[in-house]
Amino acid sequence: MSADISFDSIYKCPPFRISHLLADEPRVLEMLRTNNAPANSSEVAHFRGLADEGGLELARYDVEVGRIETILDQLLFQRGSLARHVDRYKSIVAPIRRLPPELLIEIFDLCGHPSAADLNLLPVSQVCSYWRRIAVGTPSLWSHLDLDVKLWRSSGLTSRTLLARLDSSLQRGGNVPLTLQVDLQRDDPYDINIVKTLVKYAPRWRHLHFSGELESFAFLTSVTPDLPLLDSLSISDVGEFEIELDFFERAAGLRSFTFKGEVSRIPTVRWEGLQSFQYRDLGGVLELSGPLSLMCRLPPGAKFSAVLDTSKVDVLFPDSPQIVSDVGSFSLALYIQPFHEQINGVLGEIFGAITLPRLQSLTLHHEWYTLSPVWSPTSFFDFASRSSLHTNLIQLDLRIIISEDELLQCLVVLPLLQHLTIADSVGYGTPPLVTDHLLRRLAWISDEDCLIPRLHSFTCTSLRTFTDEVLSEFLTSRAVPRLRSENDGKPFHTTVWRLFTYSRELSPWFHNQVHELIKRGDLVFEDGLDPSQLANPTLWNHGSPVTASSGSRSRSRSPSPASMGFVPIHRSLSTVTERTEEEDLW
Repeated sequence: MSADISFDSIYKCPPFRISHLLADEPRVLEMLRTNNAPANSSEVAHFRGLADEGGLELARYDVEVGRIETILDQLLFQRGSLARHVDRYKSIVAPIRRLPPELLIEIFDLCGHPSAADLNLLPVSQVCSYWRRIAVGTPSLWSHLDLDVKLWRSSGLTSRTLLARLDSSLQRGGNVPLTLQVDLQRDDPYDINIVKTLVKYAPRWRHLHFSGELESFAFLTSVTPDLPLLDSLSISDVGEFEIELDFFERAAGLRSFTFKGEVSRIPTVRWEGLQSFQYRDLGGVLELSGPLSLMCRLPPGAKFSAVLDTSKVDVLFPDSPQIVSDVGSFSLALYIQPFHEQINGVLGEIFGAITLPRLQSLTLHHEWYTLSPVWSPTSFFDFASRSSLHTNLIQLDLRIIISEDELLQCLVVLPLLQHLTIADSVGYGTPPLVTDHLLRRLAWISDEDCLIPRLHSFTCTSLRTFTDEVLSEFLTSRAVPRLRSENDGKPFHTTVWRLFTYSRELSPWFHNQVHELIKRGDLVFEDGLDPSQLANPTLWNHGSPVTASSGSRSRSRSPSPASMGFVPIHRSLSTVTERTEEEDLW
């Protein structure tokens, strides 16, 4: 529609004559109200003539309405154009146009979102050529790349184009260390070429999260890249056959290693430099000595964590020697099938098979959708004695089936304990663990009479069968200035989570009591629904919780076509609907 509207066409419209028929309206309405009929045939003919004339008058009105609507449409169109033009005036003087590049880069960085469905670098790059130059030319904005081959297939682009764009994205990062999230598919034709492209930039890798078959790296037999910056490595391997891979052996600075898959497929790394190792089997282990013996490769003080599916295990430790390791932290989550005989014996066999003389932190729980293993007191005491837990252990996290008496007996041999986490078990017919009696036993009286005198923090997830008065007494006994001074001035920290299906709130009286301790600086208190249940409300259907932690960046996927199937996770390219916009950025 043309935006040109003449002055005369709007303000000098020809006068419009109001229909003379409307002057007769009162008489006609009166006749209708009184139901008076025309007196004779001449009056009948008169009204019929008026009706016919009215049709012509309506047509005349329709013509005038159409003419005015055309003028109105033109006015509305021009008003919209004017409004957009006024916005341009405002934009010219907007403060954001005066921001220095350094601040714009920080804003672009905050625009990022860890989801492949929300890729925000493309929109900001289309604001103006100045912003585009900053978005494309700032290496730090291209330091996090998320590559998902599933999106490549639906992109409509050739493999050559996609690989070229991958290479271009990597180049834009300059010398900035890279964080890569790489999700490949089994037997995918893209795999080898993708890995070859990524390996060209291996000296810049800092964090690598790889999902796929390790054979993608094994084929690069002639490539031995330096990995001087690689700090963390996470592999989710879907391969089946044993493989030897030394590709990551040159990562001298590797500190964190996570592996999901078969033990026989774990690549060679410099175990002596690791600070933490996490292992999870994906198909069920046949025996436990293989996964647990991995911690023997770790240096003293390292953290070891494992999630194991024991449903396929017949003999847990077949004629295995004692597993001795100097790890400082041991965390174990077990997957046990319902009604499996292992529920009563698995922890006992594990305690009997390991010796950890430098252990400072012990965590035992189970996968949320499975049954909990049962505590084995005799085996634990033997393990505690062999490992000298009475001189080392300062942190204990037990979210398994354990009775109050068993827990208290366990705490007796752990006098140096500083951090305790426990939970009520649900769905087993076992009595609650966190009760008034237990809280009274954990209260501080004196160093000589106290069960764990050095306790600095207490966390529980509970059915809340205790009373608020006893919980208040426990906190008051622990949150005293003298104990705070022994804890480097830090207040006593308590977290009391509740279960999703049990909603008893702590009373206002209790909160008033706690408020005084908090105001005094002697207590930090947290209360509410267990965070792990927010992610999965069914978490507690079969027992105590597992606090599931995930990476800082989400790995959600969008089924819509992406520009290339890989994107910077943190500051990234938007899924595009128009090829012109997409190609503009490339």
